[in-house]
Amino acid sequence: MDDLPEVRPASADALLLAFGSAALGAAHHETQALRQSADPDAVHRARAALRRLRTVLLLLRPAHGKALRPFRRPLRSLSHALGEVRDLDVFAETLLDLEADRPVHTAAIVAWAESRRRQALDRLLAALPADETSDPLAGLAAWFDDAAAGDDWRPAGRILDRSWRALRRGGKHIERGGPKARHKARIRARRLQVGLEILAPPLAEAGEPGAAFSERLASLQRRLGDLNDIANARRLLGELRKGEDRPPRAKLRKIKKALKARGRRLKRRAAADFEALVAARKAGPWPPLAPASPLLRETT
Repeated sequence: MDDLPEVRPASADALLLAFGSAALGAAHHETQALRQSADPDAVHRARAALRRLRTVLLLLRPAHGKALRPFRRPLRSLSHALGEVRDLDVFAETLLDLEADRPVHTAAIVAWAESRRRQALDRLLAALPADETSDPLAGLAAWFDDAAAGDDWRPAGRILDRSWRALRRGGKHIERGGPKARHKARIRARRLQVGLEILAPPLAEAGEPGAAFSERLASLQRRLGDLNDIANARRLLGELRKGEDRPPRAKLRKIKKALKARGRRLKRRAAADFEALVAARKAGPWPPLAPASPLLRETT
């Protein structure tokens, strides 16, 4: 990311476009790097970069949705292929973490996860574009090169208001809702966080840094991410239970019980984070996020 051009955008639209172009470059670099190494860290970096890019595109959708529509399906397919591998990596990590807390004898299940990962990785590598003609990221790069900031762009605060309203509606179901509801809340929290990062410069005169809000939002995202990992672990255990090489039921019950207990604790903490987030969001201008996003360097 050191070779990013320095930019001084004049509007929220220009900021989103500049940040999207930078996020696109990171996603392209990380996905191409998978051909040389697809270890868990590399898969995590590629997935995180692509997820950030897709979040920026969500913020751009109200103004550029029709132009961006052709890229949505191929980017979603690539994201799903990355997610399949990453979920298995996190599943193995979660089991090893449980083993450290209490003896649940997970070695055979971790071996099963590693076997599934090899299959998922083959599908991921096959899904990577063979050349630029079939690469949705290359097509998106051409769109960013041609895109221009509109003269009549919504105020930065209005963009954040929309994300906040969506998160506040879904956040009410964090503790009592199901995994899908929490996953949606996590996406909305991430959209708001990325929006705050991108739009920090036009919000710089809004007053206090709003550290309490930013910290609660980051904490909520972490807990929702951990809950999503637990939901994926329970789903994969369900698949394992149906296989011919399934471990004894008693062992599976022990692991599921440990996951369920961890999930209950996380749901309570995530719900508390959400309530604190609502309390931290005071009426008035949006607080800027300090420091500004590392993907944008403003000239003096």
